[in-house]
Amino acid sequence: MLIQKIGGWIVVLILAFGIGFGSGLMAISSNEYIQKKVYEITVKPVQPMEQSTNVKIVYPDPPSVQNAKTRWLVFGDIFFGRYIDDWSKNSAEKFAYPFRNLGSFEREKYDAWLAGLECPVTNNTVSSARQELLLEFNCRPEFLPEIKKYFTAFSLANNHIDNQQKEVGLKETREHLTDNGFQFFGHYDSVVTTDLCEVVSLPVRIEYEKISANIPKDIYSLPEKGEIPVALCGYHNVFKLPASQQMDVVKEYAMYFPTFVFPHQGSEYGTRSDELQRSISHGFVDRGADGVFGSHTHSIHESEFYKGKLIQYSLGNSIFDQQFNNEVTTGAVIDADISLTGENLNDWLDLASSCKAFQDTCLQAAQQKKLKKVDIQIEYGVLAIDGANKQWIKAGPEKQQMVEKRTGLPAGNK
Repeated sequence: MLIQKIGGWIVVLILAFGIGFGSGLMAISSNEYIQKKVYEITVKPVQPMEQSTNVKIVYPDPPSVQNAKTRWLVFGDIFFGRYIDDWSKNSAEKFAYPFRNLGSFEREKYDAWLAGLECPVTNNTVSSARQELLLEFNCRPEFLPEIKKYFTAFSLANNHIDNQQKEVGLKETREHLTDNGFQFFGHYDSVVTTDLCEVVSLPVRIEYEKISANIPKDIYSLPEKGEIPVALCGYHNVFKLPASQQMDVVKEYAMYFPTFVFPHQGSEYGTRSDELQRSISHGFVDRGADGVFGSHTHSIHESEFYKGKLIQYSLGNSIFDQQFNNEVTTGAVIDADISLTGENLNDWLDLASSCKAFQDTCLQAAQQKKLKKVDIQIEYGVLAIDGANKQWIKAGPEKQQMVEKRTGLPAGNK
């Protein structure tokens, strides 16, 4: 029997944890991410005629989550219609063709990849000639399983997402994205304020408070990974500027969630932001945004830290069929290393499972529970994507240096 091997030390152990035979079990944590193990030991009494007694030793409550870390790559505009569709059909890789070199960015180092999707995804057949002549974009859904190997969520706020019969094409796009496991946010018309911001659940790596050396390391079931809810907002500002009340939607989400805004705006092919871009982006930060990632111009703009928050005015092209100069075949990719802390991180981890569906009630749940926004710290770097010769690959030193100089950000992917 076990008592014959461990002798009298079991009594000392029981007293050390303040548990008598009649004290009952301590409450087990209800947090779905953390479970506490209960160890049961059979104790044989000294008198041989007495019955053996089972003693349950319950260790202290599990340690709290100390912080959650997540690392993202944020790309510029992605498009796989028009000539990319033609090139893919003529290639050996078919629908994997535009993404065949994305492994150069070492996807395994990141928890999530985000980008702007600048085309509706429908089953319509639109020739490259028509797309070129009328700028009536369309992307085929057959590409989605291949791009899902890399990307997590897309902004749908841009001037081409309405190219296939406006709401008809947008609805089909959302259906295809949902069927392929993507999360998404934004609308082509900022008047539809209910669609501007969306709470999504993104992967995190979890770190816990230090466990006492006197407690066995395997006593708790502590998962190393989870998900955290984050608010992502998309604004299409190409043809008209957002009204103040439309921008105020950001404030509503930023009270509770880490919040990032993806404005689609600016003059095409310029290399510096204009006054309107700066004013609008500052307005998002003034309303609580933790970062702003701009797009639309097909060229890279500078970055700015405004009130300590990064504004990247334009990321340029990431995957696009434009090939006519160095500007349009070079894009900036933001490397964001994010650390989240706060006394109620467990509550946010629990909430994340209900924040994956489009137009869910995650914001309302956070409001009802009066959850306190977590503290967020971000370290930023930048990478270059090279689309010359139809490659879409992590750029070499020359383009990397160009992107660092243009954005003012250090190299990422360290």
